[in-house]
Amino acid sequence: MGNSVIGAVLQGGRSSRMGRDKAFVVVDGITMGERVRAALAAVCDTVVVVGGVDADVVDDGDGPLGAVVALLRSGRGRRFLIAATDQPRLSEDVLRPLLDAVGDGDGIAWQGQPLPLCIGVGALPRLQAAMAAGERRLRMAVTVWLPVTSAAVSDGLVDVDTTDDLAGVLRQS
Repeated sequence: MGNSVIGAVLQGGRSSRMGRDKAFVVVDGITMGERVRAALAAVCDTVVVVGGVDADVVDDGDGPLGAVVALLRSGRGRRFLIAATDQPRLSEDVLRPLLDAVGDGDGIAWQGQPLPLCIGVGALPRLQAAMAAGERRLRMAVTVWLPVTSAAVSDGLVDVDTTDDLAGVLRQS
């Protein structure tokens, strides 16, 4: 692969709507955390876990934005491809266009969906300022959006926040 983008799995949120750690929810015989890790590994030489059990980068528990700030501060790299652990249909077909399109920009994601996100350390000052203003959500971090152009991409952006979401994903298996 040889790219300089590091893959990062965001996990470790409260999972209050799901009632259990989403990283360990099994879909088609594989945990969602492992599925996302495998998708990132298909396009990145290195994959790290941010937050959660056995984290490579520990966040401060200040929401998704805090986790991304911790990752950018970690010194592990200059650019990261970040995905949430609750996206069990993520694939190389969804991730590769983000890598191809990011260029020198600070961040790029699919339209209407803040994750997966390709982001560089140049976005750190803006993210830190947003956190200082009380922001916890990641949506404000994205500077450029790619349009969702195919069903394959849209299907790969499905996230599982609740047991009803999980049931829907399992019905499609």
